[in-house]
Amino acid sequence: MNTAEQLLVLASDVRTPLTDPHAPTDWKDWYHFAMVDPSDGTRLLANVSLSGVPERGQVIVSVLAMSPRLCGGAGSVGFVDDYEWRPGMVVRGPTRITGPNFSWTLEGKRCEVEVRDKDGLFDLAFEGEADMMPIVIPEFAPYGSGFIGWAITPQMSVAGRFIAGEETAELDTDCYCYHDHNYGRFRWGEDIGWIWFTVYVRDAAGNTLSLVLHRGNNRDQTDCGAPYLFVFVNAKLRKVFSGAAVFLEWDWSPDPELPPRLPGALATLFTERTVRLPRGLRVVAADDTDSVRLDLVNDDLTELVLADNEQRQYTFIDEMTGAVRMDASLGDSQYEGDGYYYAEFVY
Repeated sequence: MNTAEQLLVLASDVRTPLTDPHAPTDWKDWYHFAMVDPSDGTRLLANVSLSGVPERGQVIVSVLAMSPRLCGGAGSVGFVDDYEWRPGMVVRGPTRITGPNFSWTLEGKRCEVEVRDKDGLFDLAFEGEADMMPIVIPEFAPYGSGFIGWAITPQMSVAGRFIAGEETAELDTDCYCYHDHNYGRFRWGEDIGWIWFTVYVRDAAGNTLSLVLHRGNNRDQTDCGAPYLFVFVNAKLRKVFSGAAVFLEWDWSPDPELPPRLPGALATLFTERTVRLPRGLRVVAADDTDSVRLDLVNDDLTELVLADNEQRQYTFIDEMTGAVRMDASLGDSQYEGDGYYYAEFVY
């Protein structure tokens, strides 16, 4: 196994103790795949989340898709299902997370995902292969009552399909796919949050740029940690901006609104909860030699509600997607173009 493969194994390895009967139940592991088809703007987000430990925790799977090929492009469709975490559902070496309606396998450069909802309305299946080495941020950062770490694989080649009812959206090698793995110990409902997004742009010269941002913060985003913005050009890391070099400015709705939510038992508890919703986000990153500007426009947002597995408290996670305009100056090279993004934030 070479260094790149070892790093990929480290990035995907489950951190939650699987065999310790005394392990605390505030462990978290969750995996995202965000896909964009630039040909027509199809966007898809697949997530599996582990909360707690075997026999004292949950496995939660969710899929969101927005495509002109599905439901007339009327907005996101998808589901969230939760399962009791039984022994044997999660194994290491390679990482496999399986249950009655889902199977996630991550082995070195390759991954294979199959997910169906409990009602039989949606069906996602795809295979992927990493196009570059991952970036691993160790779990040193304090986070709420515990800590958090994460790893990103910014670009993967994928092939598969998503079925919604009688309609199908094919996923082929032209799709851009971003993958991450977040892990740590904390409790849903604490005064903690984050924003991350992945951007994909192809400029007029045929260059592909993918950008990934991550920032930790409290729930109302008044206490923020240092953001990171990774810039990849043609599947190679070109630049990292961090800290004060990265400026974020939200454009919020003037009045509180009711966010669209994935249906479920928790969603019914908060049918009257309204918040100001984002209409867009501007990000400017600059230092003495390079600069990037991103203008993200929100054209679809869906909220998920996650409950702590011991205490009566909740975290509200919003998935946002839309179009993006990028202008970048990196050394002697200039890039500009339009593309798409997927973002997730707590608010």
